[in-house]
Amino acid sequence: MVGSVIEELRIKKMVKMGTIIYDDCTNTKGMPRKEIPDSAIELVAKHINTRSNKNYNIPVIGHEENLETPQIFEIIPFEQIDNSDRRFYAIDGSYNSEQFYNGLCIAIYAAGYICFHKGKQIRMNLSDDPVILGKAYYPQNILVTHQDHLIAIYDEFLNLEPVKKLLIFLSETAEKVFAYKKEQICTNLSTLLGFCQEVLEIALILEIINLPETKSGDFILRDGTLRPLQIKQEYLVRLGEYAHQQGVKIVAVTKQSPIKMELAYTFKQIDNYLQDQLKYEYPFIETNPNQNGHFAN
Repeated sequence: MVGSVIEELRIKKMVKMGTIIYDDCTNTKGMPRKEIPDSAIELVAKHINTRSNKNYNIPVIGHEENLETPQIFEIIPFEQIDNSDRRFYAIDGSYNSEQFYNGLCIAIYAAGYICFHKGKQIRMNLSDDPVILGKAYYPQNILVTHQDHLIAIYDEFLNLEPVKKLLIFLSETAEKVFAYKKEQICTNLSTLLGFCQEVLEIALILEIINLPETKSGDFILRDGTLRPLQIKQEYLVRLGEYAHQQGVKIVAVTKQSPIKMELAYTFKQIDNYLQDQLKYEYPFIETNPNQNGHFAN
């Protein structure tokens, strides 16, 4: 790793000091040229490697009673995945807006879900479209020309069927359930659309749990965290408890997960151990003819 960092620094280095430019490229302006000392490059590379390989004392082997340690579960063999009688739902959403030169803006958010059962996608909507089998919700108010239109989008959002059922399930008003006030949510278009998408995705969890065909053991995959900031935590916990009572498992799929960070760190430590220690203790016995008889890497 040190060698690659040094090579990269050699290629990219460009230092400016007053009117003197230090650069490995050809000097076209007649300015004096000076090489960065190898000792300085070595020192920088050593510092980078030290920080990259810092030991954070994260245990590689988890403990079942301590959920803060990495938990490893058996993975179903790929050829047996479709043999399960469980249903697998996946929730996702998005939002977008486009503003034109005359001040007119088109804005929309949407969220929906699909379902797979025994390797086949199941139709979740009432349409006869042969391609679109999932179910989605989106607003009718998509035109924005002034601030009042943001409030209209918010009011319509509260009347979407999944959102209404979520509030009924929690037996609370929107002001109690949501972490932010209406005025804060409608401050700007991006904040409003992001809020609507996140809450609608959570509302779809409840809708899926209550579907007649959903049974204990089914999975719901959600693109994002299970504790978004738009809804107060006590109500998210209540929804999670209800899912647990019904035997439905909810799984978050997210890039910014502490679990993923710990796993990435663990795999890196294992790789470093294999490359730096075991590689030399257990060399390959087969030789590579292109390396003049040396052990293959």
